[in-house]
Amino acid sequence: MEVRVFGTEESSEIRNDSKVNKTQKKGMSWPFGSRLEGGFFPFETGSSLVKNNLSQLLRTERGERVMLPKFGCNLRKFLFQPIDQTTFDAIKEEILTSIHRYIKGVTVLKLKVEEGSRDLNSIVVTVFLRIKDSENTIEAQVII
Repeated sequence: MEVRVFGTEESSEIRNDSKVNKTQKKGMSWPFGSRLEGGFFPFETGSSLVKNNLSQLLRTERGERVMLPKFGCNLRKFLFQPIDQTTFDAIKEEILTSIHRYIKGVTVLKLKVEEGSRDLNSIVVTVFLRIKDSENTIEAQVII
């Protein structure tokens, strides 16, 4: 007779252990590290994971990622636009929609959009986030 296992139950020692954090997410760090830094595909958690995911989300144009055509923000289209209230509202809508869709468990506290240097046409986006069930504030800045 064949035994089929469809799920596992964790032991009571693990379930009651306060050192085991079951809510903390784990993801692959980018850029990939070298073999000396914990293997070719090192993992990260907490605020560094959220900063990394936010940076990837803001720097990716929609349609650029394979198998996820709606992933990203279309921020490059605002490069030659004047930074006024209308442009800021459109940028804010792009960013908040994408964060709500692809980065779970965070709250956006503040969003700041500035012009980059006069020599280079760029936009500087600064996002202040708070991870759910945490008191730490994360600041992530991306230059586009």
